[in-house]
Amino acid sequence: MARRRIMTAFGRIKEIWRYPISSMGGERLEGTELAEGGIAGDRIWGIIDRRDGTVAAPEKRKHWRPLPNLPARLKGDRPEIGLDGSWIDAGSSLAGELVSAFLDFPAALHPHVPFGSEARDHIAPRYQRADIHIVTSASMNRLAGLLEDPSQVDSRRFRPNIVIETDASRQGFVEQQIIGKCCRSGRRRW
Repeated sequence: MARRRIMTAFGRIKEIWRYPISSMGGERLEGTELAEGGIAGDRIWGIIDRRDGTVAAPEKRKHWRPLPNLPARLKGDRPEIGLDGSWIDAGSSLAGELVSAFLDFPAALHPHVPFGSEARDHIAPRYQRADIHIVTSASMNRLAGLLEDPSQVDSRRFRPNIVIETDASRQGFVEQQIIGKCCRSGRRRW
């Protein structure tokens, strides 16, 4: 049996996030169970442009850029979309109308199927994702130091599942140090 390398003290968990609908805003969690595949309910639905069937990509296409400002949460096993204090089931026709009006073009929400597969009324994610997306305060501080306007650096722009507040001795883009290693939070490893 191969030995797993365990990280020494790296920092503390500052924020935990879940994004039920890929490319939209998410919900901050006080705690969660980690399982194979990541955080339950994370990025389980997606959005398509009904004009051509392309899947939302806010980091690549300008017409998708407003999406992270539209919040989503999980209620039971179904995503909901929030607007003006109200929450609407993502599977409802009203949700599709809301997202279309928000984006100013026809859009539709659908559950995801596994990467590379297809199913009726479901869409495949546009990329194979990792189970957990981690961002550290050290990396955000480094990025802020490179920009004219450091206030642009906000963890939510990166849509991480976990934000780690690293200790002051860690500088730069330190996420590379944890690739392939086993991390522990409290009594659990992941």
